[in-house]
Amino acid sequence: MNVQQLGPYVYRELFTHENVTFNANDTMSTLPRHPLVWQEHLSEGNKEDDPVVMLNIAMLIDLKIVDKILNCLRNL
Repeated sequence: MNVQQLGPYVYRELFTHENVTFNANDTMSTLPRHPLVWQEHLSEGNKEDDPVVMLNIAMLIDLKIVDKILNCLRNL
């Protein structure tokens, strides 16, 4: 397996609350927004063209559990 580190890919999160409403029951409702803005000057690579393959951690855990179960069954 050939593994190569990529990045960093830097984004800035702009967190805002829209449609702020003060309710009759003394609570407040909002519509949170947090768009990400690409920070090209802090990043390496091209965010749109770099293929990135990541591990599926949940699947790896499932495989490990199945492996342990199969080992237990073999030892019966």
